[in-house]
Amino acid sequence: MSLNLVRKFFTSVVAIVMLSSFSVTALALDSKTQEEVRSVEQITAKMQQLKLTVTSVSPAAVEGLYEVLTDRGIFYVSNNGQYLLQGNIYDLDNNMENISEKSLVAVRKKRLSAFVKDMIIYKAPQEQHVITVFTDSSC
Repeated sequence: MSLNLVRKFFTSVVAIVMLSSFSVTALALDSKTQEEVRSVEQITAKMQQLKLTVTSVSPAAVEGLYEVLTDRGIFYVSNNGQYLLQGNIYDLDNNMENISEKSLVAVRKKRLSAFVKDMIIYKAPQEQHVITVFTDSSC
């Protein structure tokens, strides 16, 4: 067998193995994942019909609901996209933790990070809380 023929054979085998691994990976996306993708697309489309700009859609802490962050706040939508809820979700088993507020804190911190370079910061020696003050000098 010539060296050229061995190289072609080896290259073909590697290509077949790589292609079949991609096929297996694609098949590994189970129906639940595909269903979630369809739900997110459906929810996003319905929210856009309501003239809301969707920032993110993710599974909510409550089974069967998606948490939808929009330009007008946080909403909860059933996974079939039929029902829309507005309000806070509280975790009764975790000292009435406000799950909705927890999600909004992350969004607020991200938005505040855009102003870090313009902030005047006075840190306390044993800081426990942070207060952010906005002023309008032209007011």
